[in-house]
Amino acid sequence: MPATSLQYGNVDYALKEEARFSSFYKKLLSAQELLENIANISLRTQFRDIIAGIEDDFTQDSDFTIPKSSLYNTMRLGIVGGAQSRKSFLIQSFLSNKYSKEECYAKRFKKTIFLNDISYLLLLRDETGPPDQK
Repeated sequence: MPATSLQYGNVDYALKEEARFSSFYKKLLSAQELLENIANISLRTQFRDIIAGIEDDFTQDSDFTIPKSSLYNTMRLGIVGGAQSRKSFLIQSFLSNKYSKEECYAKRFKKTIFLNDISYLLLLRDETGPPDQK
């Protein structure tokens, strides 16, 4: 997925965006954990669907959906594996340097990487099936 070099003066956009994205996913995972405390299965399912919709809306931001190859240097990375390969867990563990036994539900990831002292925002999408035009 695209790795975008974005620096505005002294403010490093990539680091700020990575922090914003990570904060969102921590809150999303907390909300998903709270769902297990709802005894009413119908209500729990409704909240789970709402949370999934919020996640989809958030992760459909322009970084992931608008091609920027003409504006920035881009890099695409493909990770291949079957449905049971736990690709999302492996990606999240690598990006966060945390190797917990809990399953990861994230489908989009942002990480700041540095090449030649320039920061790049690395965007990863975890998709099932063949790649689409997103």
